[in-house]
Amino acid sequence: MKKLLTVTFLSGMLTLLRMGCGFVISKIIAVYTGPTGLALLGQLQSFASICNGIINASVSSGIVRYTSEHADDPEEKYTLWWKGGIQVGLIIYTCLCPAIILLSPLLSKIVFDSDQYSVYIILIGLLLPFSMLGTIFNSILNGLQQYKRFVFTGMISVITSFALMCLLTIRFGVKGALMAASLQAAILGITLGISCVKFSWFRFKNFWGKVDKKQRADINKYLSMAMISALTLPVAQVCIRKILIAEVGWDMAGQWQSVWKISEVYLSVVTMALGTYFMPKLAKLKDAEEIHKEIRSVVLIILPIIIVMALCIYMTRDFIIQILFTSEFSKARDLFMIQLVGDVLKIWSWIYAYPMLSRAAVKWYISTEVAFAFIWVLMSFLLIDSIGTQGANLAYMFAYSFYLIFMIFNLKKFAK
Repeated sequence: MKKLLTVTFLSGMLTLLRMGCGFVISKIIAVYTGPTGLALLGQLQSFASICNGIINASVSSGIVRYTSEHADDPEEKYTLWWKGGIQVGLIIYTCLCPAIILLSPLLSKIVFDSDQYSVYIILIGLLLPFSMLGTIFNSILNGLQQYKRFVFTGMISVITSFALMCLLTIRFGVKGALMAASLQAAILGITLGISCVKFSWFRFKNFWGKVDKKQRADINKYLSMAMISALTLPVAQVCIRKILIAEVGWDMAGQWQSVWKISEVYLSVVTMALGTYFMPKLAKLKDAEEIHKEIRSVVLIILPIIIVMALCIYMTRDFIIQILFTSEFSKARDLFMIQLVGDVLKIWSWIYAYPMLSRAAVKWYISTEVAFAFIWVLMSFLLIDSIGTQGANLAYMFAYSFYLIFMIFNLKKFAK
């Protein structure tokens, strides 16, 4: 547990930097674009998350797992999975990029209800390889459990991305913010690549060459899971924003987005610690009872932390809105309580869901992700129509309640 606390502290430092930068960016966007601009940015970021998630599917969780499992191998066999991941990723890119470019007007219409934003969609599609490189470097550092380097390179990337977002938003307003969001993942990838040049594993032969069928099959297991993960949550968010826009307007969609953004930022303290420590740890455990024991110990540490953080956010929500946004976002204060309860349930359920990733329980993972997204969107549609914006938060809380209960009762099945 000392290691978990150390990782949590290190990732907490990185997250504090991200929080600080994120809060400043939120303030700048609120001042220069207002609630409507924040809603537009949220839609583009969700679309970017979908595209980046698809291209990064081959080099995310699978690389972490197999690098961690074979980290002590003197022959460095884990590089076989690196090569397999990159090869699969490039195949996906050759199919995905032309489709994004050709369908950009239609995609812009779907995401924004307007075709005038297609240039940002094209830019995201063209720059996807740089996003993939950033993800593989992050996954390697995570799998090798080089936590200090992981945090240091992450800090450099955050600062670079922060500077770009601020500069373009201040200079060009909404268009600048959307341009920065289109470039963000690529900038992070390039910065991480430059930061990793000095590492001993950063050699061309480790990333390109012959790969056996076994490595490709292993990567493909995680490919399907990662692609579903990349699609379900961002697509659900896009759908919910569109429901909000249709039912309560762009302004209230922006109010909801502001609360969601705060949740994303403070939850990243915990989600980063879990991804950095928990995934490699579970990958090394073979016995189901050991996995149960590890989950219980992590819950006892992480759950109190997230509850305290949620309470602090709730008690200071007026101050947070005043500092991070503008008076235009005052309606957001009433959306915090239910959202924060949902945040606690979300992290709690994720702890129980991690064994699905570490054990490559493909069918379990895909079915639960799709079911959760469907329930969230369906409940949002019903509740927003009945009670307005608060319905989206209630749907979020109820959906994660169901998800948590399901995870607890079925843990033994997918931890085998």
